[in-house]
Amino acid sequence: MGLKRGWQLKCNVVNMYVLNKDDNIVSLATPIGVGALAVVRISGRSLSKLFYLFTKKNPKNRLATYTNIYHPSTDVLLDKSIITYFQAPESFTGEDVIEISCHGGPFVSKTIISAAIDLGARQSSPGEFCYRAFLNGKIDLIKAEAVSSLITSTFSVMVKSLCHTVCVPIFCKTGPILLPRALKTGHSLPCSQRTRLGSHRDPSRRHFAVSGGPD
Repeated sequence: MGLKRGWQLKCNVVNMYVLNKDDNIVSLATPIGVGALAVVRISGRSLSKLFYLFTKKNPKNRLATYTNIYHPSTDVLLDKSIITYFQAPESFTGEDVIEISCHGGPFVSKTIISAAIDLGARQSSPGEFCYRAFLNGKIDLIKAEAVSSLITSTFSVMVKSLCHTVCVPIFCKTGPILLPRALKTGHSLPCSQRTRLGSHRDPSRRHFAVSGGPD
């Protein structure tokens, strides 16, 4: 790890430490810009009431529901979306999580995020969802680093290796949310990478081997 990267990681850890971990947090989980869909994610200690205020329906755990989304305070219709409620601890963060798949573009997602903030949530800091998952024992530091690397990866070899580390059933006991670990070590990789990755049975070592970290 270079000096600059190490310093950035240290600063992020310090920033996360001073955050209030009892707050409900909300963030756009998809890239900013114009697109067909956007996903708004909310995490907190108890979100069943917030789910009801958004939808006028009682939440059902892990059931995606197509419904109207209302502003919780004014009852103004914000969008028709697919909303999913993940009851703690069977979620990515280990807390209650609401994911709203709304229409894309900046306006709709911003109004939903603003509505959640009006009800007491705050905008999450970068990486805070992963941080809470780490605090609640849903992922370890290796998986947290792999998540960051996976979403910023541009090389197919790196993505295939990181999937061994990240795409495992870590969310709940009843079944995986992410894609299951389907790729075998070194499968469909160039011979040079296959040999190198195959020698690393520990997923964390495979991650380092591809990302260029310690071997």
